[in-house]
Amino acid sequence: MYNHLIYLLEVSLIFVLLYSIFRFMLSKHTFHNLNRFVLLMIIPISISIPFIKSIYSFEVIPSNIPVFNEMHSENFGTNSTNYITHFSEFSYIKLLSIIYAIGIFISFYKTLKAIFHLYKLRKNAIVKHSNKYQLIYCETKETFSFFNWIFIPFESIHQSEKIIIDHEKQHANFHHTLDRLVTEIFIAFFWFNPVVYLFRKTLSAVHEYQVDARVLKDKSISTTEYLQLLLYTINNSYIKYLYSYFNQSMIKNRVEMICKSKTNNLLRFKYLILIPICFVCLLSFTKREFSVTKTLETNITTDKTSKDNSFIYPLKGSPKPYITSHFGVNRKLFKKLKAKIHNGIDFKAKVNTPIFASSDGVVTSASFEGNWGNLIIIKHANGYETLYAHLNKFKCKKNQFVKKGEIIGYTGKTGLIKGPHLHYAIKHNGIYVNPINYLE
Repeated sequence: MYNHLIYLLEVSLIFVLLYSIFRFMLSKHTFHNLNRFVLLMIIPISISIPFIKSIYSFEVIPSNIPVFNEMHSENFGTNSTNYITHFSEFSYIKLLSIIYAIGIFISFYKTLKAIFHLYKLRKNAIVKHSNKYQLIYCETKETFSFFNWIFIPFESIHQSEKIIIDHEKQHANFHHTLDRLVTEIFIAFFWFNPVVYLFRKTLSAVHEYQVDARVLKDKSISTTEYLQLLLYTINNSYIKYLYSYFNQSMIKNRVEMICKSKTNNLLRFKYLILIPICFVCLLSFTKREFSVTKTLETNITTDKTSKDNSFIYPLKGSPKPYITSHFGVNRKLFKKLKAKIHNGIDFKAKVNTPIFASSDGVVTSASFEGNWGNLIIIKHANGYETLYAHLNKFKCKKNQFVKKGEIIGYTGKTGLIKGPHLHYAIKHNGIYVNPINYLE
């Protein structure tokens, strides 16, 4: 789940960058069709770049998370030895995940409720067919469209009703409702990002600019008459973003865009700036993996000692960190449970005590792993791996090369444990070994 949250943040960052460039450099141009295309493409590009990063690598470094079977020390300085804190169930990651899921549910609920409301309106309405459109006279305050459905108030007495209906038909022709549904789905998953709501408003404005230009191009109404119609509805600000309304609250911007001179076609080349920016984003998310692989090949294989590898203590003590549980001790977690062999050693430590890499290597895992809590696994030369469990927070990332003695994280009490400590283990060719025989 930690990796999923990182992915969501990466998508959000790219989305904010691309939207900001469009908003401040391109949105004032009268290339409405092009603007709509660019806005819609921001969504799949933002989603794709971090996804490509996650699967695009010159070499995949394996990360096999072992099954949790750590035995628990009898003394961690806690007041009660009978109480076990399932911190993993209440960790900040799970809390964020629950809040995130609630946000998704609320967003989808609002969208489905709006769609259900339309079907309810249509059920009690008078429906008239006009070519491919359905004119639905119902209990509504104003005219709006949803796909090819045009919802019209029962008592519509506006003298320009035909123009308004033609306006909504153009929304249907452009398939703007589909744009809105795609946007609402994206917002449902990224509701925590305030920029997505600005994006929705900008896309709605572009939709209106498109339709205004098309209606005026048909010359069925003069520009002056059309502007007067807009001014007539300027005080109405009732909006449902899932639908298309003639009298949007962005009347002032629409008037300015209608009166604005057409942008010089040469300025279309400005949009090409998005290509190198996307390329830079892609490189920024993939370069790290390339350099890590190269570092692994050039550095890690040079680490040899008389024992194949030597490791320093992951915590600094005087003279050694206090060990509360040794390797291989046969104990019982509960009286009724079968005893297991401890696959590492436990160091007593307060929360947020710095943890040091025992040797040069590449981080193959730095994530939350259930009962292990926050877990770091480092791959070293000659088939060795070190594991650091129950951390409070990380100071390294997956595929990062770390040097011996470099701080990689901080101790904590995540996972299935009694109290704060560091569980430390060494594996050689996939088999747990006694760390004491390798620590110096």
